[in-house]
Amino acid sequence: MTFDVSKLESAVAARRSTRRYSDGVVSADRIEMVRELVADMPRLRPDIDVRAFVVEDGAALRSVMSGLIGSYGKPSAPHFVLVTSAEVDGCYENVGFAVEHAVLGMTVMGLATCWIGGQATRDVFEAAVPDIPADHVPVVVIAFGESPSALRKQGQVPSRKSMDVIAPDGIGLFGDLLEAARLAPSAGNTQPSRFFVDDDRIDAFAEFKTPFIYRARADHLQLMNRVDVGIALAHISIAARAAGRDATIDLTPRGHESFTYIASVVVGSD
Repeated sequence: MTFDVSKLESAVAARRSTRRYSDGVVSADRIEMVRELVADMPRLRPDIDVRAFVVEDGAALRSVMSGLIGSYGKPSAPHFVLVTSAEVDGCYENVGFAVEHAVLGMTVMGLATCWIGGQATRDVFEAAVPDIPADHVPVVVIAFGESPSALRKQGQVPSRKSMDVIAPDGIGLFGDLLEAARLAPSAGNTQPSRFFVDDDRIDAFAEFKTPFIYRARADHLQLMNRVDVGIALAHISIAARAAGRDATIDLTPRGHESFTYIASVVVGSD
């Protein structure tokens, strides 16, 4: 199942992360639509195996989550998607890129969603999905359900770093695409994505910094920040295609003295 990229682009600006959900479950036909969405996710790295498991019994899954981390990590969602990946280089950004397409698709459906990295533990995943491939690692949990707060209020602006921070050398001809990337959600709103533009390409890097409150889980935050850059790259790809431009992924390594290279988007003319 896929949506017109113009609808996905609208969802980039409209979607908000939701942790409180309405009572009641999502209808069976819409659950099936979610299953189709996660089955059809495009990949940053098509060679990396990714699995997404829809868990309908959210209450049972929350009971497994209970006591593992603070209540901030346990939204009251009726349903979840658990995402695993083969554990290889590039797998975390690949998950971010792929799953954000599904999350935005759920937004188009009118569903509320929330990315959760802290609950992606093997104990939680194995309690709900006993047949996880042996070479896979849990990466993220996506909560979803009905909520009146699925979308931002009219005129509401998300808290994000300024464009001169995320694109320190300028935006070139890609201001609209980088604005879509700037709106990308990130773990703890750390916003690690940094972009450098050339004639026809946007090179994406990660700046790994650990705020004091995350010191105890610095390694995990760095992995989640790779997911975050993948999400931002999904926004760039969607915005380019919505404007009628080709967007192809290039993984040729690029160097930078301060940042870690993730991937590039080569953008065609409209």
